[in-house]
Amino acid sequence: MHDSTQIKNLVDKTDKKVYADSAYRSEDIEEFLKKHNIQSCIQEKGYKNIFIWRDNKGVKYDWHSHPYDEIRIMLKGQMIINTKNETYHLKKGDILNVKAKELHNAEVLEDCEYICASKF
Repeated sequence: MHDSTQIKNLVDKTDKKVYADSAYRSEDIEEFLKKHNIQSCIQEKGYKNIFIWRDNKGVKYDWHSHPYDEIRIMLKGQMIINTKNETYHLKKGDILNVKAKELHNAEVLEDCEYICASKF
C-alpha cells in the first residue's frame, strides 16, 4: 500500500502547505487539501522528450504553439522568444516554460544550445 492512500491521516489539519511527489496527486487529495485550506505543493509529473537542441545565429521560428508545456534551459548562446504578452531575452542559465497552446516565436541572436523538454 502506498502511503498516498493514507495522506488524510498523515496531514495535520493545521498545516499550511503539503509538499509531495506526483504519486500523491489526485482529485480526491486536492479536494481534501482545499477543504482544509492547505496549499498543495504536490509536484506534477515530469517532462518527457528531453533533448539538447542547437540553433545557429539568425535562425527564426514563426508564430506557433504546442499542445503541451515546453521548457527551455539555455546552455549557451542567446535567443529571443516572444509570446503575445512578453518578450524573453534568453542567455546561458535562463529557463523558460512556455505553456501549452501559447503562441510564441523565436529569433536566435547567437549560436545557441539548450535543453528542450515537453510536459504531457
